[in-house]
Amino acid sequence: MRGPVPALQTPPAPASHRNPGSAADQVLTKIIDLLLQDGFGFTIPAWDGDAYLKINNAVRAITDLTITSHGDVIWEYRSVQCLHLHPSRLVGMAIELLDPDHGRREPALGENAGFPLVEILRYALYRYGFTARIDETGTDTGPVLTVTNPRQPCRGTIDISDDGELSWYARAPHHPDGGIPIPSIATTISRALTRAQPPPPTSRRPLAWSPPAGRLLPASPSGGHEPGVQPAIPVPTSEGMRNA
Repeated sequence: MRGPVPALQTPPAPASHRNPGSAADQVLTKIIDLLLQDGFGFTIPAWDGDAYLKINNAVRAITDLTITSHGDVIWEYRSVQCLHLHPSRLVGMAIELLDPDHGRREPALGENAGFPLVEILRYALYRYGFTARIDETGTDTGPVLTVTNPRQPCRGTIDISDDGELSWYARAPHHPDGGIPIPSIATTISRALTRAQPPPPTSRRPLAWSPPAGRLLPASPSGGHEPGVQPAIPVPTSEGMRNA
């Protein structure tokens, strides 16, 4: 004798199903429209409630964008050149992400060969006026530099690993606490990708920033400096590295 026929159940929606009514989908759709105008192409991987996007034609880079249902924005960038990426490009990207109005003069960088990438970036971004802190993660990625703009905390936070991977954490407008306008998110990503590209062969490089050698600069409570003051930030010496 057969048992009762089980009630029909509605199969779950596939992970790649898009929900045009969700705030995350709407934000992602607008960002796609804006980035298309700058010539970028996309692939959209499977979804699980949040919205994902891969820019598939970024020059020599792998870059992903996530918009969560709660309004978080996560943009990840990794150059295929990895350790061969010049630090000045990462400095430029960080400034585009955290200070799109370019409120201060950018520090120029020399080669600084032999020093850890996160230390070079920390000095340059501190000099620009950002808060920059290095944390030891204890993982394969090594130390991670965390950067914020104390003058514009709404621009979010950047993490840069010692192998050159950059992640930007910000908020979209549908976040409970508000966030960055959608056009600004798209423009910021586009400009950051432009800054990541190598200069044309015929262009002239800016003069290298190479102050005298000295000790590591001790971290300040604010991570910046007094308005209008540009302190001399020396390149760390090996002795300074050991004593820091």
